[in-house]
Amino acid sequence: MYFRYADHFPGRISSMCNLSSVVKAIKEKLTKWQLNLFKKDIFGHFLKFRSFPFSRVILHNLLLRQVTHEEDSREDQLWFQIGEHLIRLSIVEWCLVTGLSYGVDTELRNNNTVHRLRNTYFGGVHRKINLKEFDALFKKLKFEEMDDMDALKIALFYNNTVHRLRNKY
Repeated sequence: MYFRYADHFPGRISSMCNLSSVVKAIKEKLTKWQLNLFKKDIFGHFLKFRSFPFSRVILHNLLLRQVTHEEDSREDQLWFQIGEHLIRLSIVEWCLVTGLSYGVDTELRNNNTVHRLRNTYFGGVHRKINLKEFDALFKKLKFEEMDDMDALKIALFYNNTVHRLRNKY
């Protein structure tokens, strides 16, 4: 085991997620066409949620049961022992569950990005902003006047960023 039983400690993971407010903001701001694009994306299923149940106890106990597996020990796999059973979570399985892609084309080739969306829709904000400021900027945007793909990208960023930042680990 990665953690000896003597080194086990109580979990401190909590969730402060307010997914319903994120979903509500996205549904209110996007046009029907843009909302349809969002629904077809891998994160579109979030629009169906009213709340996001989270069990810190289950996650913490799962992480405490992470083990090394001698026969098939690769960097792209996590192994857990639950009772007498060994359970593997590989990068391929993770991508199947999340809908993300995995392969040689997933690496960034050019880290010199131009920040087109930030400059076009957020007035070129070049400072760190907090969650409340970003939420206010998102709600001021006029999605009916913007390119549909840009609207989708901004809504996906909003969904993932606000949801992630409202979860406190």
